[in-house]
Amino acid sequence: MTNYDILQKAKQLKPIEQELLSMTYDYPLRAIAKQTGVSHVHITKEVTKARKQILGEDLKGYKNKRLRYKKL
Repeated sequence: MTNYDILQKAKQLKPIEQELLSMTYDYPLRAIAKQTGVSHVHITKEVTKARKQILGEDLKGYKNKRLRYKKL
């Protein structure tokens, strides 16, 4: 899957899903929940659903950059 494909799939998401995805790169989920007044559990479900729509069910293309200091 190329970057162009990923961008095209991201553009097909609902606007709220696009906004939540963009917010997750700058803020933790609990901070987003506090800003928006929505439960962090609901935000987690929506963000995971959006990632699955973009990358497919396996989510192997997603890497959480906040955890880059933790090596397995």
